[in-house]
Amino acid sequence: MLQKSVKLINLFDLVNDAIIIIDKNHNVIFNNEKGQIFVKSDGKTLLLENETIIKLVNTLQPDAEVIGEHISLKIKKRIHHYTLNTMAINDDNSFLIAFVITDTTRLHKMHQHQQQLISQIRKNYLDRFESLKQLADSIAHEVRNPLVSIGGYANLLIRKCDEGIDLNEAKKYLQYIVDNAERLNYLTQQIEEMGDLKRVNLAAYSITKFMQEQESTFIAAASQFNKKLQLNIESEKNYTMYIDYDKLRFAITQIIEFVAEHTKAEDIVLHCYGTSYELIIHLQCITDIIAEEDLPYLFDPFYTTRSNVETFNLCIAQRIIMLHGGIITSSLTHKTMHFKISLPQDKRLTQDNGK
Repeated sequence: MLQKSVKLINLFDLVNDAIIIIDKNHNVIFNNEKGQIFVKSDGKTLLLENETIIKLVNTLQPDAEVIGEHISLKIKKRIHHYTLNTMAINDDNSFLIAFVITDTTRLHKMHQHQQQLISQIRKNYLDRFESLKQLADSIAHEVRNPLVSIGGYANLLIRKCDEGIDLNEAKKYLQYIVDNAERLNYLTQQIEEMGDLKRVNLAAYSITKFMQEQESTFIAAASQFNKKLQLNIESEKNYTMYIDYDKLRFAITQIIEFVAEHTKAEDIVLHCYGTSYELIIHLQCITDIIAEEDLPYLFDPFYTTRSNVETFNLCIAQRIIMLHGGIITSSLTHKTMHFKISLPQDKRLTQDNGK
């Protein structure tokens, strides 16, 4: 009989739950291996240091059960979470209380993590919705201004024609209409670029040669904001890759314009250097209007920074670079903004050129 009792006790050691039995004086009279962490050196249990369990024990009636009680205990300076099932037992006129304790710490952490993710998703959704609203307001504002101007000057021109108008004055009004129409066309092109980047005509070309040929274009892009751009190419090696010449030019130009518009420095350095597999294009600017929290969203078309900087064109540039197999990353160090573009060379083309 004793041997069977020992086997039964050993069986309790195989379960994943902690099992503890206390008497009416709250002394531990049995615990399996998992339950040992709840037993103190004086034979009492840590469970009774929890106010919820104390109230439960004091109100527990004989043969009663309490299922699924959630508790938290501090063990070895760390908070652990458990599900507690409790049963009162009458044994030969002795009142015993048995605890079956399931460690739910991992599940609790997973639940917390899930709740944090849900909160973040909800926040991202609201941020995107607000950003979309801001973008829609911005587009509406950009469209409304030239439309109002076109309508106003057109009506004025009609009225002046009835009254009699000098040709030079008529030409001036027509030029206003043309200028505003061009603004509308530019905005439309931006939206089209964002919505349709599938038509990419790739052809083999030297990316270093491309950068050299476009130096004047890049300098002009910076000069729009009264900034001087210097192009430094460390290696003259031809990094041949498949590119859409016009779209890649557009992408890099947009990044240069963004940097030129938001940098405090008068000079911009466009630094290009190569590795065995890729060409790196690096741009940096000193700015106090881009914050650390803006970085993950700079290439989001529906994002506006806390300083009301729109990043619509950066998103277009990123998509074009990705279609070329490249990647663009951003970082911020002591108010210095860095953009790094990595464009891979194509080994097949390198081999072909070597023949």
